[in-house]
Amino acid sequence: MFRAILIVSVALLAFESSAAESFAAPPTDYAPADPGLRLELLDSSPNESFLSWRCDGLGRLFVGGREAVFRYDPDDKGGYKPRVELFRFPPHSWAYDIELRGPDLYVLTMNALYVLPDGAIKNAGLKQKRLLWGVAVGHVHQCFPGLAWGTEGDLFVSMGDPLW
Repeated sequence: MFRAILIVSVALLAFESSAAESFAAPPTDYAPADPGLRLELLDSSPNESFLSWRCDGLGRLFVGGREAVFRYDPDDKGGYKPRVELFRFPPHSWAYDIELRGPDLYVLTMNALYVLPDGAIKNAGLKQKRLLWGVAVGHVHQCFPGLAWGTEGDLFVSMGDPLW
């Protein structure tokens, strides 16, 4: 499983590229440091910047983009099925980080933390609940960039440099 996650993480790097055009194969300047791993293109989009991702125990990938949160389900061939859009935020919300807790999906955008109840198990009809907000919209790199569960169940949020 750990090896599969490494393959996936390297593949995800390929589609975090800043190139706006779709590409059919991974760029030639990406290569895994471990020769036992391979690089495979998972997805690309001319409209989304795939920014964050989280893998669950079932091998599903939850990916945050410029405006949407997607899920990729494993297929029976060692790869992934096409993406499923779970939720779309307003333009330029930037889903910087994602965490899972039971059936719920926590999404940290540029200036707010949301929970999508049942977001890890439902495909449609999700409603967001805003839990934390208040970072002024200034620049996409001065924001809430990271999210992590603590050992006692607390959810920690980091805040980027707001001094623009």
